[in-house]
Amino acid sequence: MYAIDTLEFAKKLRTAGLAQDQAEAIAEAHGQAFREAAEHTLATKQDLAEHPTKEDLDKALEPYATKQDLAEHPTKEDLDKALEPYATKQDLAEHPTKEDLDKALEPYATKQDLAEHPTKAEVAQLLDKALEPYATKQDLADMKSELKTELLELKTDQADLRADMKVLKWGMGIVIAVVLIPALRSLLSLIG
Repeated sequence: MYAIDTLEFAKKLRTAGLAQDQAEAIAEAHGQAFREAAEHTLATKQDLAEHPTKEDLDKALEPYATKQDLAEHPTKEDLDKALEPYATKQDLAEHPTKEDLDKALEPYATKQDLAEHPTKAEVAQLLDKALEPYATKQDLADMKSELKTELLELKTDQADLRADMKVLKWGMGIVIAVVLIPALRSLLSLIG
């Protein structure tokens, strides 16, 4: 505890010319004020015992991270940047599950299903073989074209024959007139 030697202070005040009762009163008042001020403002060793020492502080702070320790660890921005290329569950919700995929693919044929059916080339080959005895539309079109050509040829031949027949008729008429009529006349004159 702190104190002022009030007796010594009062002696100094008397030496300075103050009366003894005034010097004692002033010394006592200053002593009281100093004690009260010291009690409220000055720390005692007992007060210090209630507060940690630098060593206590270092020991207490040892498990805590410093800013230097923190500098070795990523910030939220670093974490966000590192996670940016990765899909979130929300992103995943926009994509089908395996079950969704199986349901979506259910009505479609697999390659194994296709293996049980002939290819286009195999079907074409089987159809060609099965339809070989049958006429195609092209065969009918070709036949029609040939028949038209033959019909035109027949009409031409018919017209030629008619013309030839006319010539023969005229020729026969001439033969009859030239050869037969005189022969008949001779025959009739002999008979007659």
